[in-house]
Amino acid sequence: MRRRRIEFYLQGQAQEIEMEQAQEIEMERKFKPLDDKSEFENTVLSFSNSMFKIREFITAIERAFQSQGLDILKSMLSSRGGIPGTSEQWYRQGVDCELLKPGSEGWIKGKVRIKISLKLCLDEPEISEIPSSNKPETNQPESPLDDIRRLINQDR
Repeated sequence: MRRRRIEFYLQGQAQEIEMEQAQEIEMERKFKPLDDKSEFENTVLSFSNSMFKIREFITAIERAFQSQGLDILKSMLSSRGGIPGTSEQWYRQGVDCELLKPGSEGWIKGKVRIKISLKLCLDEPEISEIPSSNKPETNQPESPLDDIRRLINQDR
């Protein structure tokens, strides 16, 4: 009897994990790259008490990680043999490495580098704007008062 309860619990736990993974995947799909080469080039990012242009914010993040991030990473991994390479190699050129993939016939040589990315998930779907030159002509007045003005001008 006890064994069945444990199996049931484990099955329930596995389903919870699958649901969490599905939610994480769905959330990841909602996040889109936020960089200065995209539609956000001249966009301003606002936090509660500060604002930054996207390029300015990304540059600050890159500098912080390049100067301190690599040192922190090297310190964290020192007990496992550490990691080679300079900041320039890790963030620009790449560091020589070997990769062992399941199902491959052995080690694969290559380079690895760190890429910092900033992503954005909008709370509301974005409404795409039609450029003014492409806007269709409409007969609707710009203001409800425009109709009244036209009527007054016609009577004169």
